[in-house]
Amino acid sequence: MLCFVLCRGIIHGLQASGLVEEKTEGGKKENSDMLAYLNGSRLHDASRLGPDSKNMLCIAGKHEQDTFLPAVFPTHTKASAKETAGNYCESHLEFDYIRISTPHEPEEDRPTDITEVFFSGDKLVFLFHCEKAMTDFLQTLQTADKTDCTTPADVLYTFLVSLTAQEADRLADLEQGIMEMEDSLVDAVDNRRDYHTPIHTMRRRLFMLKRYYESMVDLLDDLEENRNHFLPDTTLTLLHFHANKVDRLYHEVLNLRDYAMQVREAYQAQIDISLNNIMRVFTVVATIFLPLSLFVGWYGMNVEMPELRSKLFYPVFIAVSIAMVVVTVIFFKKKKWL
Repeated sequence: MLCFVLCRGIIHGLQASGLVEEKTEGGKKENSDMLAYLNGSRLHDASRLGPDSKNMLCIAGKHEQDTFLPAVFPTHTKASAKETAGNYCESHLEFDYIRISTPHEPEEDRPTDITEVFFSGDKLVFLFHCEKAMTDFLQTLQTADKTDCTTPADVLYTFLVSLTAQEADRLADLEQGIMEMEDSLVDAVDNRRDYHTPIHTMRRRLFMLKRYYESMVDLLDDLEENRNHFLPDTTLTLLHFHANKVDRLYHEVLNLRDYAMQVREAYQAQIDISLNNIMRVFTVVATIFLPLSLFVGWYGMNVEMPELRSKLFYPVFIAVSIAMVVVTVIFFKKKKWL
């Protein structure tokens, strides 16, 4: 059950925005778990709601839908309410049904915020599955210009815009994070820092946003079709501009995804370079001692060697071995292999 304080806050927010006026009875303010306004007046009796009601706005929790939804939209059960991620819009004979799934960051262990909207031109009903989403909508109405929310269609447009109001800043933060990872790639390899996990997390976030924006563009396109002619021309024009903005966000996410892939490839290239340097050192060391290994193998054979009888053999053998090591090291230094 939505708490009493939250519902009162929504009421005060709507009054502060100028969308509706507060009504009292007997000098005492009345409260309800469901927020409903009809023709600009607060309703305290849900029985007054009906399919013939005009200029009506309802904001409630998912659990309260049986209180008023059957009276306002008798055929509301026709909405499919697909249990899938993403956003979509369905047009029915008496209303348009909109389902919004707002994703969270991958590291946040909580379910997706879902909001259901029933709209028929002069009636608008919001069913919030999450109290935080309800509070965010309240804040949006508090800061909105009262001249921008004079009809249910205006409130619906305000709600849709609020869903992506902070997305430009979110993408800017993601881009900054990718740039910082790219700048620290060399130090990360030298200090043996693992960047696979942060890059993987970044790619998951971008993939989540890609699906969100993609479904939002499809939803706005469906609303622009205006199959039931519920939306006025002014709102359709605004929706078109907003759809273009969301489409730009979608393409920005695609660019950031490619950028993250390039950073991952650069990080893998740095690791490969580091491994190549290590293997080069091993190769040079093995090459230096290869002739010495040949000498050891040759003179380690159990056969008669005439030169072994000479007293100068071991001094000459040692001098030749040292000379070969020095020449080989000098050669590798000139080739910059050491």
